[in-house]
Amino acid sequence: MESLAARIQVKKAQEPLFKPTFLNMDAEIFACQLTKIEGDMFRSLTIEELYSGAWNKPDAAIRTPNIHRMTLHCNRVSQVAIVAIRSLPIYSFV
Repeated sequence: MESLAARIQVKKAQEPLFKPTFLNMDAEIFACQLTKIEGDMFRSLTIEELYSGAWNKPDAAIRTPNIHRMTLHCNRVSQVAIVAIRSLPIYSFV
């Protein structure tokens, strides 16, 4: 089985002007990178943030910065997915 790093190098070599988008990335590479980013975010959560319930208060960004950051990240990833899917040719009539 080919390593992830080798597959990235092959992809770069095949397409010198490759501009990654949500839809033309290798799904496994995308999933690995997203998992790494989200894993780091998850590990940054503290017990105090989770137990306080302050993530739904007006000053959530100050009182629970890690939960706030994780929520923003998830919302952004969802928005990117929506935009990418809606840009497909099958949705050109909508």
